[in-house]
Amino acid sequence: MKENEGLRLNDQALRLFFEKDTLYSGGDIQASDSFPSIEEDPIENPATPEFEGGENARILFLFEHAGKQAMEEPWKKIILGLTFNEKAMNLKEEELAFINCSLQPEWSIEMYFGHFPNLKQVLVWGNHIHANIIPDTLYQFKMHGKIRIHKLDSPEVYMASDAKVNLWNYIKSNVLN
Repeated sequence: MKENEGLRLNDQALRLFFEKDTLYSGGDIQASDSFPSIEEDPIENPATPEFEGGENARILFLFEHAGKQAMEEPWKKIILGLTFNEKAMNLKEEELAFINCSLQPEWSIEMYFGHFPNLKQVLVWGNHIHANIIPDTLYQFKMHGKIRIHKLDSPEVYMASDAKVNLWNYIKSNVLN
């Protein structure tokens, strides 16, 4: 059996010997000898969270559920109505970001904060894996540096009109001020 059998070239390792089209080695290859460069595959930035909404959001909505989107029907309609309606919060899409934390369990809440430089407020909907930084009581908030973190109930709860009134009253007095 030959010693080098089964070995494959590693593009990343080969790039260490090249600068653009020039191969550098200690052997008898001349610096003027040119070889075609290897095109790098675009690598997805692992430091970008999966979210919906604006990149420069000032308000972040955090959810945690088994769905594949940030929000699920039918409560998605209620939340979007609350946020974009001119008689309610009257916010623009670029002012908000929506994240389903269960899609990226390796992310800490602080990592989300760091991704949105204009972030002022975070509305946490329901129970979360990041409980250490979230207020213990519903309709309360905690400060984390300059960011105000609000604890809300699970989105499904706000399907009832009494709960919607409580939510709206809290948002008017603590989020929109």
